[in-house]
Amino acid sequence: GIGLSCFTWADILAGCGGGQGPVDDLVAQMNACYSRATLLLRAMPGMAMGGLAGVREIGPMAVRIPQRRDRLTQRLPVGQGGRIGLVGFGGVNLPLPLADWARLDGWHWLVAEPGLDRADMTLWSDTGLTFSELLASVDVVVTKPGYGTFTECAVNGTPVLYLGRPGWPETPYLTDWLHRHARALEVDAETLCSSRLGEQLQKLFSLPAKPLPEPTGVFEAAEAICTNLDSQRGNTRRS
Repeated sequence: GIGLSCFTWADILAGCGGGQGPVDDLVAQMNACYSRATLLLRAMPGMAMGGLAGVREIGPMAVRIPQRRDRLTQRLPVGQGGRIGLVGFGGVNLPLPLADWARLDGWHWLVAEPGLDRADMTLWSDTGLTFSELLASVDVVVTKPGYGTFTECAVNGTPVLYLGRPGWPETPYLTDWLHRHARALEVDAETLCSSRLGEQLQKLFSLPAKPLPEPTGVFEAAEAICTNLDSQRGNTRRS
């Protein structure tokens, strides 16, 4: 067996309820199952994986996406020098008050929630571009800590405003990595509905640009898996 992930569920369970006898017993059982894998590929930014043997660290699993800024601006009421933000939370239903979102001169927002009577907001699904193309083409992404969005923003050089996700064990690993590799700031929901949003955006854009991390994880994973399978075939033929 081969594992490929940025965390194990044993890590998550330990982070949510470790130190309690029944929980610790379950974590030990889960780690015993994970340890049966011949190879565990830990995609960065990844959790510690409970000190399991056979863990190999690989780069971030993300893709560099060509910008589609010209196509995007043709589909939106954005003037010369206008700014575009993408609001996306990776399938997590957060009660964001988009109707009360701060109105900022020169800004247009791409959102997932239909039915909003806002001239400065457009459904991102109406742009004709994929979410990844939008992510690589906007001026900022507003999101929550999550592996896919954080890594794609970093490798494509897109600044990030994110809402905290307290209590989720993966959060410090993701946010620490993002701050090392991208322009990023944590905000709260109240900021998104006040003039402080403009202030935070200015602060975000004033941060120094970081060298783009190389999205090597996919290739490293494929190479490691193929090498492992070739080794297993060789052992089978010899036996």
